[in-house]
Amino acid sequence: DYSWTELSQISALICAAESDEAGVEIAAHYNLCDEAGTIDAESTKSLDLADGTSVPIAVAGFRHDTRSDGSGLAGISFVARGSVGSQPMNALAQTAGGWEASTLRAWVNEGLLAQLPAELADLLVAVDKTNNPVPGSGGGQTVTSDRVWLLAYSEIVGELGEGSWLYGAYQSEGAQYKIFSDLGVTWGESFTQVALPSGEYWWERSPSPNNSAWFMCVSPAGETSFGHRPATVNAVVIGFCL
Repeated sequence: DYSWTELSQISALICAAESDEAGVEIAAHYNLCDEAGTIDAESTKSLDLADGTSVPIAVAGFRHDTRSDGSGLAGISFVARGSVGSQPMNALAQTAGGWEASTLRAWVNEGLLAQLPAELADLLVAVDKTNNPVPGSGGGQTVTSDRVWLLAYSEIVGELGEGSWLYGAYQSEGAQYKIFSDLGVTWGESFTQVALPSGEYWWERSPSPNNSAWFMCVSPAGETSFGHRPATVNAVVIGFCL
């Protein structure tokens, strides 16, 4: 029931907390989680885009993302629980440059931004996102500053175990968001908790660690390590911070 402005104000309080534990206490006081810090993925706020699309938005975590301006941690991170639209990862049909050079990154930070309510768009906080290189490119991890972004594989499933077929190949691009750990999501199997009700594949910002022609995506069955060529049109699930 909070407005985006009110959520931004609560986020500022959580950001200024003396510790992560104190931040959770503030979040619980405002009913954004329970006293143990558990997030209810079904507790959402509708994001209404200018084109008429309405997407449920849930709290993803607290004090998780680092602000790009050097002012510390963003108080609240959010993730969509539905698609804001359908786009290719790269309309140029290439993986070169990964997420940083993708046309989808440009779209969410420019075209989609123009579709957001002005109240929300003005409050978005740019945060640093770690991005893996395309295998064989010779590059290393990079960091981009994004106001709107896509989830990385590790931000969904957490740390990989030795039984994972990607173990040793995939470099973490960020810690798992609390919403997904609370839902019990891991790398080990498919999870309907991350599947879209629409039955669409949805993009992750992670290049496949063992196939230079693919970006990773989540399948309609909730398989988190699926791969598609970048020109494929998939659903777009966004994250952002206040």
